[in-house]
Amino acid sequence: MNNRTQQRHKSYFDCVLEYCRGGGDAELAGRLGKILARIEQWRTIARRGNLADLIWRIYRETDFLSFVSALPNGQARRANLLKLHDRAIQYEGFASSAGVPSLTRFVEFIERLQEAGQDWAPAEPQSSAGNAVRILSVHKSKGLEFPVVFLAELESRFNKRDIQADCLVDANHTLGLQIIDRESNGKLSSLAHEVIAEEKLSATLAEEMRILYVATTRAKERLILTASEKQKKCREIISTGFFYGDKPVPDWQLHNCRSPLEWILYGLSGRKILHEAFETGLAERAANDDLFSFKLHDRSDLKQLAEFIIRLKAGKSVRRSVTPKKSRPKRKESELLVRVKKSLAWRYRFSDAPFLPAKNSVTQLTHGNDEYMKFDYSGALDRRPCALPLVEAQSGKSLDARLIGTATHLVISHLDLAGPITRETIEKTIEKLSADGAIAPIVAGQIDAESILTFFEREQGRLTLDPVNKVRREWPFTFALPASGWKDSSDVEDTIVVQGIIDLLVRTAQGLVIIDFKTDKITAGQAEERAGLYRRQLELYSRAACAILKEKSAGRWLYFLTPRVSVEV
Repeated sequence: MNNRTQQRHKSYFDCVLEYCRGGGDAELAGRLGKILARIEQWRTIARRGNLADLIWRIYRETDFLSFVSALPNGQARRANLLKLHDRAIQYEGFASSAGVPSLTRFVEFIERLQEAGQDWAPAEPQSSAGNAVRILSVHKSKGLEFPVVFLAELESRFNKRDIQADCLVDANHTLGLQIIDRESNGKLSSLAHEVIAEEKLSATLAEEMRILYVATTRAKERLILTASEKQKKCREIISTGFFYGDKPVPDWQLHNCRSPLEWILYGLSGRKILHEAFETGLAERAANDDLFSFKLHDRSDLKQLAEFIIRLKAGKSVRRSVTPKKSRPKRKESELLVRVKKSLAWRYRFSDAPFLPAKNSVTQLTHGNDEYMKFDYSGALDRRPCALPLVEAQSGKSLDARLIGTATHLVISHLDLAGPITRETIEKTIEKLSADGAIAPIVAGQIDAESILTFFEREQGRLTLDPVNKVRREWPFTFALPASGWKDSSDVEDTIVVQGIIDLLVRTAQGLVIIDFKTDKITAGQAEERAGLYRRQLELYSRAACAILKEKSAGRWLYFLTPRVSVEV
């Protein structure tokens, strides 16, 4: 600690290393050295072996399981450590196909489990009565699972005692008092009392909903819910919930519920089996499925069941003959067979969706496999480099054509369009960009200034110089394209986010004119054929620009710099 205090600019680990090399207390330095050696050994094992074996080795070498077992609540602590080892085994299974496992990825795996809402509750200590009926509160069952779960007495009212007191206090220590009417000697709620009561009620119902979620997700195979309520009330709830249709039940309606049973009835109010059982008259319009089974029992059934339980407790041999009031008719075997075949033959409608890119560039979308593909700027968008990479001259080797093309685009985007474009202005722009370090001198010497000048002498170039028109250069855009535009997709309902950069966009009175510059090494006779490769790209540029700027298209042009040829597509 003294070493750390004297050298605050260093990390604690560096101070430990330094103390091991030349600390004042030789015994302490030796103990620290052994600790660091053991940690380094564990690091080596973590890199070479799997994490589950590493965790178990740490437990064994340090006797950590025995240590925590001797602490207060030791069995629970030991169970949590064993659960950590089980999670490591589970992680190894997931990571086997995703790459080499590591300790960092294991920590990320645990964090993602928590973010996804996976249960990470304290482990339940091992019990000798594992294969038995267990009666637990919902809170105690958190993190556990059972083949069959009975959730009883769902008609029990929510506990609202916290909001019925004469004096209420919220989290900010605000008091809400009831007012005493001197004439009638009765109690009236003040505004503060009502606000705090409403906040507490919302918090209580939210907690009750979380508890109900935990309770209903403990069953692996079968969940049985029981409740006792008047049929008239159940009929009213189911009928009310049915008329909401596919829309969710309003918050105020759920807020007024008094028990978990009412929430469940609202949630299942669209099912035909409930409407038939309670005779609401809406069964024909309700959904018919087999998500659950439902049984109603009257007082005579309950009385007979109670007698059966009493006799069973007395040790008498009895034969149970409890018949439910309403039972579901047996389905025909042929009907079941048809449903099974239908389920097995079902195919997911959006099976192509996982293979679709969520986002792509126009260049990759239109001719990603084309060997003449233009250098893709879309990955950079607004994060373009402040300077092109420097190039060292190499004897006998020519410069990368894409580098020269990028430099040419940079020159065109920096030309001053307020005045006439001449050879001198183009050369001055090249010299300025080279002096600023944006273009390497060796690249600047390869830019064809004459081809740029030829473009501005033609009709498309004169459009950009017309002060009436508005010009946008290197204009980035993002556009949602239907997935049907992707070559591998048959799903027309999904969308792909497409990004691109338009070299030159001229906004004229007649509409939008899109001009794209190409540095392909071709002849004038090959320009028309090569333009066909870029037709789809220009169409997507035009579609995006017209949709974003809400104007019509007036033309799409390609200008090939090497042969100095313009082609309309």
